[in-house]
Amino acid sequence: MSIIIRRIVFTITTVLLMLSSFGFSSQSAAVSGRLSRGILARTAEAEIFDGVPYSEKADFVRNSDHLTRKAAHFTEYTLLGLSLYLMLSAWMLSSKKKPYYLTLILAFLYASTDELHQIFVSGRGPQLFDVLIDTSGAFFAILLITLIQLLIKKRQASA
Repeated sequence: MSIIIRRIVFTITTVLLMLSSFGFSSQSAAVSGRLSRGILARTAEAEIFDGVPYSEKADFVRNSDHLTRKAAHFTEYTLLGLSLYLMLSAWMLSSKKKPYYLTLILAFLYASTDELHQIFVSGRGPQLFDVLIDTSGAFFAILLITLIQLLIKKRQASA
């Protein structure tokens, strides 16, 4: 894939992920809660829960909601971190380390502004813990990228 195509694709992907994140954080607390509980309720109806009493399924949904929301933050920013890194790497061909640092800085800044934006959303508010989870997701993406790059180098060296 040519560098111009890579730049376009990774930039568009990054912007779309950021818009998606903004869209989720623009949902009122009631709408966001219904969405996460709806996903958990569908999960509770999976075949592995056959024979489980309704009350226990309801407990599962109620008790898993907070963890599900935090896992969604982490996953969302892992994907954003991956996309940011690929975009920055495509634009910064002469630098090997800058994309790593900039990915973390930009993910942190975007997470911070996204949380501040929630001041204006009904029933929501900024949470420092969410910024930390989001930044951790981007850091995890960097770790995955580093691991993949090391495995590729090791494989090339042994070939």
